[in-house]
Amino acid sequence: MYINYTMNQTCLPLELTAFLPENHIVFLIDKVVEALPSATFDAIYHIYGRPSYHPKVVVKALLFAYS
Repeated sequence: MYINYTMNQTCLPLELTAFLPENHIVFLIDKVVEALPSATFDAIYHIYGRPSYHPKVVVKALLFAYS
């Protein structure tokens, strides 16, 4: 079980779309990573320890950082 995440967090004061233009690279990265099949990441999942962040979140952060 991964830690639950949502791209529309309620802890931020405003939606992300209010600050970024519609064609910002962050939205492209989100679409590309969400299109990846979840079965791709099942091989690295383990049941021991604390629930981990979903690998898609980590991939999104890395791709955005490298862009």
